[in-house]
Amino acid sequence: MLCASCQGIHFQTPASSHPLLARATTYILHTTRQSLLDAIADGCRFCSLVRSQLGDVETASHVCDELGAYVVLRFSVSGGRAAVANGLRSVGIISRLGNAILDEIRELPEAYATALEEHARACQSAAQQSGVTIYSPVVNTQLARLWRDECLRSHSACRLASAGSSPPASLPTRLLDVTDPDRLLLVETSPTGAAAATATTRTSTTPYVALSYAWGAGARFLTLRDNVAAHRAAGISASALPRTFRDAAHAARALGYGWLWIDALCIVQDDGADVARELARMGDVYRCAEMTLAAQGAASAHAGLFALPSAGSGGVLRPCKVSIVVSGPGFTVARAATLAGVANGPDFLAARGWVLQEEVLSSRALVFAGAQIAWECMQMTARETLPVPRPRRVPLAFAALASDGALARERGRVMGNVEAMRMRLFAPQEMLASESADGGRLPRQRANHFDAWYALVEEYSDKQLTNAGDTLQALGRLSAMFAQGHGTSYLAGLWREDLVSGLAWYVAVNDKREVNDADTRRRVAPSWSWASVGKVRVRYVPTLREPHQPASS
Repeated sequence: MLCASCQGIHFQTPASSHPLLARATTYILHTTRQSLLDAIADGCRFCSLVRSQLGDVETASHVCDELGAYVVLRFSVSGGRAAVANGLRSVGIISRLGNAILDEIRELPEAYATALEEHARACQSAAQQSGVTIYSPVVNTQLARLWRDECLRSHSACRLASAGSSPPASLPTRLLDVTDPDRLLLVETSPTGAAAATATTRTSTTPYVALSYAWGAGARFLTLRDNVAAHRAAGISASALPRTFRDAAHAARALGYGWLWIDALCIVQDDGADVARELARMGDVYRCAEMTLAAQGAASAHAGLFALPSAGSGGVLRPCKVSIVVSGPGFTVARAATLAGVANGPDFLAARGWVLQEEVLSSRALVFAGAQIAWECMQMTARETLPVPRPRRVPLAFAALASDGALARERGRVMGNVEAMRMRLFAPQEMLASESADGGRLPRQRANHFDAWYALVEEYSDKQLTNAGDTLQALGRLSAMFAQGHGTSYLAGLWREDLVSGLAWYVAVNDKREVNDADTRRRVAPSWSWASVGKVRVRYVPTLREPHQPASS
C-alpha cells in the first residue's frame, strides 16, 4: 500500500535557489519525522524504501530548512519533456537523516514481482504470528530459484568455471545430509572400513552447496575425533547447532538441496592429518559446489543468515512502483516510475583471508546480506532491491566462449582482481588467444598472467587469518590451478619464470599489523617470499612491470 503523500507525488519548481536543486523539481514527501514513521508503521511501501536508504542520526539540511520539510524528493528536468517522459531517471532524496538516490528501473517482469510480493506476505504472516516485526527466517526461495535456474540454464561461463578445469568435479570427503529438518547426518562420501557398512552411496554428480562464513566470537561447534562417529551414526540435532549453520541447512533444504558442506562439521578439527588434507582440498569444495551460501551479514557462526531489519525500516525491501507528475519549464508529464534502492549492510566476509579463494572459485553465490539476499555468479548480479539480473564485468576470454550476446557486449569493460584471476584459471589458453587477437594487451588490464597474480596477492594481504601458518595454504588451490594452467613453477607465493617482478614486493607502511618475528617467518615461508612477513599489507613495485600499452587498432 501507499500512504496519502505517496499517492500524490507531484514534482514542481521549488521555492529555493539552493545549488542542489538546480535544473530540478521537488516534492515534499514528509514535513516531520513522525509523519514518516507513521506512514511506515501503516505499511507504506515507498516510505519504507525511502527510509531504508537513510541514516539514523539527524543532521543539518539547508534544503529542508528552506522548504520546511523533513524529507524532500528531487527529480531532474534536464533534457526537457521528451527526456522526462521516456528516459529512466533517478530520484534524489534530501532529508534530515542524510541524502540518497533511488534508481528508476524498468517495470519488473511478472515472475520477479510475484516472487517479491509472495515473500513480503510470508514475512508479514511470520511477524503477526510472533507478535514482532522480523525479517522472515525463510529465504526468498522463489526469487533465489529464478536466479539459480537462469544461471544453470544459460550461463556458459559459470558452467566452464564449475566443471571445466582439472581435476574433474568430485565430492568433498564428507557432506551433511540436511533432508531431515530436525537433524543433520554427517556422511562419508567414499567410506572405508566400518563406515562403509552403513554408508549411503553418492556419485560425483550429486549437487551440494557450501557455506562461506566468518567463525567470529563465541563457542565453536565442531566435529572432533571423539564425536565424529556419533555425527555419522546418530546425526547432529539441528537445535544444538549455531544459528548460522542451522539457517544454512534450512536454506539449502528450501532450495531443493539435500547436501551441505560446512568446514567446522565436515573436517575433523582436532585431527592434524585430516585438517591438512581437507584444507588442501578446500578450493575444490567451493569450485565443485553448485552454489555457495555466503553469510556476508553474519558476524559469527551464532549470528544467523537472516538479520533483523533496522528499527523503523518497514521490513522487507523491494522496488516500488509509484505514479508521478512532473511539472517542468513549459511542460507537465504524468507517468509511472518503478524505483529501487540499495541495502548494503556490513560485510563480515570481506576481511577473511580464506574467503578470497572461495570467492574466486565459486561460480555461483547466494549472498545473505542482512536485510536482503543477493546473487553473484560469473555473468550476472542481482539483489532483492534490484531483482532482475544484470550483466557483471566479464573477462574477455569468457565473452569469447559464451554463447549469449550479453557477454559479447561486455568486451573491454574494466575487471576487478577476482574476475581477472578467474579468467587466468579457467580459460588460460583462450585468454592467451584473446590477447594475441587484441595485439597482446587487453584494454585497462595488467600486462600478463603473473601481474594478475600479484594484484591478487596485494588484495589478499589486506585480509585477516586466524592462523599465521595458513598464509600460503589459503591460496593453495588457486596456486595449483595457476601453475597447471600456465605451465609455471610455484615458489612459496612467487613464480620461477617471473622472479624479477615477483621479488619486487614490500611491506606497506600504512598497516598497524605487526610483521612476523624471525622464528615465525622461518616456519611460514622463505625470507624472500612475501608470505614470510605474515598477514600485513604487501605491495609490488609497479616500475618493474612491463608498461601498459593500449590495444592495437
